[in-house]
Parts: sequence; C-alpha cells; structure tokens
Amino acid sequence: LNQIAVPGVYLLIFFLGYPSQILFCYLDPAPLTRNELYISNVVLVLIYITYTKSVFVDPGTIPKSFGQDDKKEHEIGSERRGDGLKRTKWCRKCDAAKPPRAHHCKECKR
Repeated sequence: LNQIAVPGVYLLIFFLGYPSQILFCYLDPAPLTRNELYISNVVLVLIYITYTKSVFVDPGTIPKSFGQDDKKEHEIGSERRGDGLKRTKWCRKCDAAKPPRAHHCKECKR
C-alpha cells in the first residue's frame, strides 16, 4: 500500500486537474478564458511541486535546545502548570524533549 500511495496521489491530482479544465472549457454559461486556463495550469504545476517537495524532502531533526528547561526540572509527561501552559513531553527512548504529536518512525529509525 505504501508503494502505490504517492503515485496514486499524483494520478488523483492529474485526473482532477486536467479533465476538469477540459470540462470547464465547454460548459455554459461562460467557458474558461485563455488567461483562466493559464492560471489553472500554473496552480496545478504548483500543486505538483509542493506535493513532490513534501514527499521527498527530509523533515529534519529536533533542535538540541528544544525543551532544555523541562529536562532540568525532570518533567515526564504532559501536565498543566499554574500559568496555564503545558509542559513539554520527555521521550525516555532518546532522552530528549518531545514536540507535540511527535513519535519515532519505525521505517527510518528516528
């Protein structure tokens, strides 16, 4: 399933983008003008570029300075402080601060 996800999204973008342009060229009350077709093609190319970058660019790592205050206080878990701010979660596996909604990846071992 992982091997067909990215090509599947490319095909979805293609089939939603180009046939709809052809369809809108012949629909009444007013078909697309040449400028509108150029704009829609530019937007479609930008969608391809941003999707490709989001798939193939490395997400990076967490900076070492992230959550250093919480390490000093030995806080593990997420609790509310008196001022209403949430504490940073601490990862026991890599002994580092854990950003919200973050987890270790089983595929790339990070």
